[in-house]
Amino acid sequence: MRRRDIGFAKLLECERVLASLSRVLGIGCEFNRFMGVLGIGVDFVECVRIQRSIDRFGDRFLHRVFTDGEIEYSMSMKFPARHLAARFAGKEAVSKAFGTGIGKAMGWRNIDIRKKESGEPFLVFSGPAEDFAQKRGVTSALITLSHTEHHAVACVVLEG
Repeated sequence: MRRRDIGFAKLLECERVLASLSRVLGIGCEFNRFMGVLGIGVDFVECVRIQRSIDRFGDRFLHRVFTDGEIEYSMSMKFPARHLAARFAGKEAVSKAFGTGIGKAMGWRNIDIRKKESGEPFLVFSGPAEDFAQKRGVTSALITLSHTEHHAVACVVLEG
């Protein structure tokens, strides 16, 4: 039996079809791992900076930057500023991964960092951020958050 070279373009086409099928059918597909990275972003925040903003501006700051779910989750924790700082860093990391910054392309509240039952954070885009992600061909947005007493960090990878 003779091997045929189907070419890289055909392989990519097959990957796209299989990735679409896996999303529609709700099953995993090994070809998804071959998707390209569209952007990477990282941000590092001092927790005291967020605490100072809360102390100075209160709810006005919280509701300008964070979604209701992010506020509710963070305020339920023993040290809310640490969790809010991680989410602030996450939003900045998303904007860096897109290469846009926070502003015209997407606002603070258009990036929602939620938590799965397992504890893993995940991203939900809305409004301009959702539109921008669709235009860029983002099929997966991965995020990781971490914090200590003094600092919070987030890393985001956009795949498509």
